Amino acid sequence: MQTRSLTYTEVFPIKPDALFALLITPTQICRWWSARTAIVIPQDGGLWAAVWGEDLNEPDYQSAADITRFDPPHCLRLGNYRYYAKDGPLPFEADFSVTFDVMPSGDAAQLTVTQAGFPASADANSEADAYYLACEQGWRDTFAGIKRLAESMS
Repeated sequence: MQTRSLTYTEVFPIKPDALFALLITPTQICRWWSARTAIVIPQDGGLWAAVWGEDLNEPDYQSAADITRFDPPHCLRLGNYRYYAKDGPLPFEADFSVTFDVMPSGDAAQLTVTQAGFPASADANSEADAYYLACEQGWRDTFAGIKRLAESMS
């Protein structure tokens, strides 16, 4: 199956180690991603999970992934995603991975996120395309949340 990915990059006004910490600290993940709760086992082979919704017993969304690369403060790669939505499963097959690359940028840090594994689609109206577009917007919103948090720390 052919796949596609999306990449988003931005510079944040904090050092790389502080930016990397935002990606693996559960309370910070909840702040920048508006998650209800998060769990991270920060190591190669560890776990990265988040839950959204008011009721933890019946959440709106849950996402969990294995940490397939843990190289602080440079790289965090997540794979083997498991996803749950109260509305039902994704309407297409996908094997997602997300890579967070952190690089120094002067007195700041550059974060590049690459989400891979979206099905390639010839149909511009397909559900996979709609999900891809929603993820593009989701990463813009996520980076805005990270930026607000980073600015409050600097």
